[in-house]
Amino acid sequence: MFSCTTNPFWDDPSTKIMRLTGTVHPEDNLTNTPAYVWLEGLEIDTVTNDNKEFLIEINSTQTPAGNINGPLKIYFYLHNYRISHATIYFTDGHFSDSQTDFSSDGELLEPIALEKLVSAETLLPSVFRPALIETLRIKLDLEVHNSTTRLIGYKKVLAQNTYLPSGVIFRSLEDEGDIYINRLYNDSIVPIEYSAGSALTWLYEIDSDSLQLSQGEYEVFPFFLVEQNQVPENLFFSLGIDNTININAHYLKLPMDMVPGFLTVQ
Repeated sequence: MFSCTTNPFWDDPSTKIMRLTGTVHPEDNLTNTPAYVWLEGLEIDTVTNDNKEFLIEINSTQTPAGNINGPLKIYFYLHNYRISHATIYFTDGHFSDSQTDFSSDGELLEPIALEKLVSAETLLPSVFRPALIETLRIKLDLEVHNSTTRLIGYKKVLAQNTYLPSGVIFRSLEDEGDIYINRLYNDSIVPIEYSAGSALTWLYEIDSDSLQLSQGEYEVFPFFLVEQNQVPENLFFSLGIDNTININAHYLKLPMDMVPGFLTVQ
């Protein structure tokens, strides 16, 4: 008795790996955050490299209904940029000869330019000594660019049209799993629409008694969201985010060109 793992009479055809390639240019990307690239329908994702290039390998186009026929969208995403997409067409599981955004070999015909909606920078003292300083003041400078944009954040309502910003995430630089979230009591989600060209500052004031941070170094991220109804819900799921509104550690998974603050607690 003996066996073999290859067919002695003919060669099985090898599976051809299909590749989607191209470049993504986010304008004014201060932190060099890579763009997130997600192929809807096949749930394949990647990020751009240092040269702003992406590569998606497609090993299978099989679905319960058979080979894919028709269009699928590839999304290009950074949270504070306008989301963009391109379309790839399939015929019986292979790239169609007729394409609009890609060549028949899967090469993006024109680079994707991502429009920046909002710039964000966090400013705060570099050193904080809770025993000596009663209040930690954190500024989030926001600049709305060329389009009217709705920003969402936690705020405590003080009076009509008067709000005190709330919601700051501290991530330890020594242990990325060590995350502390500070919020004001009785705050709530408040969406506010800002016109193009707006420059604004959200000022967070945190009592040292409520800041339960151990000594060490931290990255500081005030919580805010840029509303975009065009972002598919499954894109967030692919990032491991099941709820974008509630402030939690998943917020740090959002790809975003945001300049964080840095704080040493002594």
